Amino acid sequence: MLMLDFFFFNVTNLLVFMIVLPIISTFFLLFVPASNHSLLKSIALNVSCFLYVISLFLWVFFNKSIGSFQFVSKL
Repeated sequence: MLMLDFFFFNVTNLLVFMIVLPIISTFFLLFVPASNHSLLKSIALNVSCFLYVISLFLWVFFNKSIGSFQFVSKL
């Protein structure tokens, strides 16, 4: 298993974070009033942009020369 550390977080846990963050943000959006359209849209946009940046980290740290699974974490 390839362990890559970038600043203070472990890159191998980013896949789990990318799966869990939309679920958490969806439950958070359930408690925002439906009449506040701009807040709903801004939260959704910010979470989506943040997930895009995280996916760029995964793309940068992907090693094509490794023939096995990468970014594996055991739950």
